[in-house]
Amino acid sequence: MRISGQIFSLDGRGIGGSHVFAYHQIGSPGQSQLEKLINIVEVQKFAGQPPAEAVSAEDGSYQIDGLERKFYSVKAIAGGFSPMEKENILPTKEGVDFNLPPGGEITGTVVDSSTNEGIEGAKVSAYSHVEGGDIFAIIQTRSRPPLETVAAGPGGQFKIETLGSGVYNIVVNAKGYQEGKFLKIKVQPGQASQQRFAIGRGLSIAGTVLSPSNDPVAGAKVRVTRI
Repeated sequence: MRISGQIFSLDGRGIGGSHVFAYHQIGSPGQSQLEKLINIVEVQKFAGQPPAEAVSAEDGSYQIDGLERKFYSVKAIAGGFSPMEKENILPTKEGVDFNLPPGGEITGTVVDSSTNEGIEGAKVSAYSHVEGGDIFAIIQTRSRPPLETVAAGPGGQFKIETLGSGVYNIVVNAKGYQEGKFLKIKVQPGQASQQRFAIGRGLSIAGTVLSPSNDPVAGAKVRVTRI
């Protein structure tokens, strides 16, 4: 089954190269709180998995195929524009169009907290920040992948440019460093929020894996689990 439509700017121009995502939705319109709670298990099943996706053609038209007969939240994202989302979309529906207003962006650098040197290759991921209130909206948002992930370039510089007006949480990861979380960063349409994310060097655990007879075991895999 499919969902299709077109992506436009506010002046009616089709936006080619837009990314359109179909996310599994908790429940359906009109369901009770108890029915939605039962459906949370279904959303958790898809947590971390990439959503169904399509990229719009030059005239802004798109079509997402291979969907199940259940309700989806459909989100359109394009560089330089604010993303938009429509809920309660059932596949086979045509004309799910979006008129995207101008967007904002987050730019800045990722640096070593001890040396202030830029960290090239650091991964910077943006997530929507959801305030308390609608517990289902919070669970649904946290089950989704990041809105955008970019790799920092030379000097640790990065730019995230597919965000709209709103509040975002940023997660920074780099090899050899501890994960950094930076919360409630505000973005205004048509503006760039300049940020500096400092992360610390990662700690290490070292040792030797031995057999019952105290012989070293080569090739053993050691996993670390946070308690």
